[in-house]
Amino acid sequence: MSEHEYFEIFLNGLQPMFKLVSRNTVRSDIIEVHKKEKENMCKHFERFPGRVTLTTDLWTSDHQNIGYICLTSHFIGEDWELKKKILAYKCIEYPHDAETLFRYITDLILDWNLEKKLFCMVVDNATVNDAMVRSLKSWLCAKSSILLEGKLFHVRCSAHILNLIVQDGLQVIRDFIYKVRESVKYLKRSPFATQKFNHAKAQLKLKDKKKVKMDCPTRWNSTFLMIKSALEMKEVFWRLAQTDRNYKFHPSDEEWKVAQAICDCLEHFYAATNHFSGTSFPTSNVFFPDICKIQLHLSKWEKSEHEFLRLMAGPMKVKFDKYWEDCSLVLAVAIVFDPRFKMDLVEYYYDRLHGFDAHKYVERVRSAIFDLFTEYEDDLSQSKMELRHEVGGSYNDNMVASNDDELSGFDSWYVRGRSSNIIAHKKSELEEYLEEPLFPRTENFNILNWWKINSAKLPTLAKMARDILAVPATTVASEAAFSVGGRVIDESRASMLPETVEALVTTKDWLPSRKRKG
Repeated sequence: MSEHEYFEIFLNGLQPMFKLVSRNTVRSDIIEVHKKEKENMCKHFERFPGRVTLTTDLWTSDHQNIGYICLTSHFIGEDWELKKKILAYKCIEYPHDAETLFRYITDLILDWNLEKKLFCMVVDNATVNDAMVRSLKSWLCAKSSILLEGKLFHVRCSAHILNLIVQDGLQVIRDFIYKVRESVKYLKRSPFATQKFNHAKAQLKLKDKKKVKMDCPTRWNSTFLMIKSALEMKEVFWRLAQTDRNYKFHPSDEEWKVAQAICDCLEHFYAATNHFSGTSFPTSNVFFPDICKIQLHLSKWEKSEHEFLRLMAGPMKVKFDKYWEDCSLVLAVAIVFDPRFKMDLVEYYYDRLHGFDAHKYVERVRSAIFDLFTEYEDDLSQSKMELRHEVGGSYNDNMVASNDDELSGFDSWYVRGRSSNIIAHKKSELEEYLEEPLFPRTENFNILNWWKINSAKLPTLAKMARDILAVPATTVASEAAFSVGGRVIDESRASMLPETVEALVTTKDWLPSRKRKG
């Protein structure tokens, strides 16, 4: 476009003094800025004391017939703000199998020098991703680079889990959805039908602006909202069927009844997806309660008096249990770092979900937290020990070394006896935190600000909280959380070389913006 003859004439008419640069110059400038900003980002991660969570997704370019892999880091900075930085947006060769993905991701991890700074990996539910994460976990375990031997490493995308489950629910009323969709099409192409429909609305005293919108089949929220709005105008459709002989898509009374019950069920999925995708970067503590509520509803629907609800809930629950198992632990651990809930919410939900077996699930979470705390405490102790050597010995060493004063004998006696007893009976940070009363629940509670304030009092737990609360538990942005379609490169980006696309996407994400944080 910049080199098009008529575009040059147009610019010359606007400002004859302006010299238009060539596309090669623009591309060179973009690559140069990208190189400089990447160096800055590498230095930032080199200094960063915590761990990062990675999410990955594949994009396709229909125009170029090539694929791209996007690798994004999530972490909490030293200012206790949640950050998201795209590390790479690279063209990836076919086939997009587990081996290829593993090779690309390990190369990127090594390129950014992050192999010892990873907390977990969040991916969608594709089979190739499962195999890729297994290989990645083995690779990192061999390097002793991940915590708890990788027990918390693999996290499945919650939005994809709910998406898959909802698709099963919608299948129960697929005939109803077809009829509503065709009804909307019929109203759009028939002015006479639209007139009849509006007249019926007026008779029923419904707001004139209220209407049934056409859905987008690849976005289940739009299908859900179409069903919901159709149910609100059930009587209007009934009147249309009575007054317009050409209208052939009116659902039966039984279909309306089933659709109402299914819609009430799907409302919970809609609310949950909205909750954890409604903000730019939700902290990981928001996921556990929503997921547990979904699980409780599925158990309830399995025992429903309505056969169609039982038929719907069965496969939904099987799929939920299959995918939830791999990410339940890390999200349960995350909720413990919410001072408003701690272990109490875990016990509350597991008691309702598992009954007599609840203690086994609670103990699994408790053991993971204490084991994780031990690893973080060891790392912190190692750092303190190195610092002590730098400044010239520990406090106790200095006490015993002072043999000249009259109370040196007391110092030795204290170190041998009382000091060790006090240390032996002293509660850990984690024990003290869990035993303290819950923080009052308020609407505007800021969990990151709470940990920022309490980081001096709870240094080891604060370090853990920074890493755990940064886990996004979803690989998609809020606008894509409801989509069942693929991620596609737009036409303007597809016209560029792959390295230019990567430079534009990543550099835009790295450069500071007044409109967004992180």
